[in-house]
Amino acid sequence: MRKILVLSYFFPPCPLTASNRIHGIVANFHKFGFYPIVVTRHWNQQNDTPNAFLQSTSNTIEHKIGDGYEVYYLPYKSSLRDQCVIKSQQNKWLAIVSKVLTFIQLITEPFTNHFVPFSNLYYFSKDYLLKNKEVKHVFISANPFVQFKFGYLLAKKLSIHWIADYRDSWTTNKMATEVRPFNRYLYKYYRYFEKKWVNSASFFTSVSDSYVKQIEGILDVKGHTIYNGFTSIQNSTEFSQTKEFNILYAGTLYYNQPIEAFILFLKKQKFEVSNTKVILHFAGLGSDPAQKSRVLNAAKGFETNLVIYEWLNRDQYIQIQNNADLLIMLPYVGFQGIPSSKLFEYISTSKNILFFGSDNDVIERILVASKLGFVATSEMELFQYIERLILAKSSNNSFLNRDLLNVQDFSINFQTKILAELILKHA
Repeated sequence: MRKILVLSYFFPPCPLTASNRIHGIVANFHKFGFYPIVVTRHWNQQNDTPNAFLQSTSNTIEHKIGDGYEVYYLPYKSSLRDQCVIKSQQNKWLAIVSKVLTFIQLITEPFTNHFVPFSNLYYFSKDYLLKNKEVKHVFISANPFVQFKFGYLLAKKLSIHWIADYRDSWTTNKMATEVRPFNRYLYKYYRYFEKKWVNSASFFTSVSDSYVKQIEGILDVKGHTIYNGFTSIQNSTEFSQTKEFNILYAGTLYYNQPIEAFILFLKKQKFEVSNTKVILHFAGLGSDPAQKSRVLNAAKGFETNLVIYEWLNRDQYIQIQNNADLLIMLPYVGFQGIPSSKLFEYISTSKNILFFGSDNDVIERILVASKLGFVATSEMELFQYIERLILAKSSNNSFLNRDLLNVQDFSINFQTKILAELILKHA
């Protein structure tokens, strides 16, 4: 069995979505001839707020053996910038200082690891590879994208084969520049380093065909699509036991997703089936003041049908998801190739999925191919679909029409198989 070093800032027990992809790959690698050694940071602090991850952890290295892999958890020492971010909510001056220190870190990290609080991931990996000559491959999942510099340095100093795994398209991410205009200048600055670092990789992977095409446009190295995938089909019921009909939108809501149109539709439609009340839930939206305000403005007069949750831990989210009768997705208007990590989270449930709108792209293709979701492009289609779901719930009937064979094509197990074959081919 070939050993492969996997370097990733995110990894369980980190509850963030970013850790799901790399954990799924690592947990399945051994089925296809690879034994992963994961290098990540400690995640042993209380995960009850977003800023909790910036706090210092245990100062010891923890080594754990998993089923078909092993993990080295390294200490994370909170930087001055981290400490300012943690305290910035209580002190506006520290908020300004934290932004200045963030800028300094972003500008200097291509040249020095001094301001990178997780640079120990690189130094530990280098020492490990020097002591374990039989490890010939390194897989690096980003962001943070400065980890690609670690791959470049390892290849330069140790002649190691490495693979760059993009969870988004980094400097070619057009939507990120729309959300934060400063990114336009930052990405121009980082474009040089992206080319320098990633061109030393054997190949790169990303989460959609469109992302791969965008990244290939600036690099001299081949890219391949590896979907995020789902781990397993959950055993939750299709419909909840509540009297209401619960619709859930999970995770981040972006400015170009047409949530107003969906809320307006729910406000003006009357679903007469069994006098069922329709409740629209937003999981985690409360931590984004701008998007929360946008939803509340659209939902005026509809407040009793609206529930917005603040920051949720994993167990809380799973409970809300299990109580949902319908999971909703929205297109990213004006942008292509964004698969959304929630797509595969949704697929793993025994729930109906609605895609309101059309992107003629990755989300629609996957939902149609797997027969797991319904694409509604008009209010009439939307009304008929939801009304049929409400009737099915009130009659205790199933509405799902799964194609289990095609569903498995989108599992992380199948995606890891593709990745393993690519590594062997390039090696």
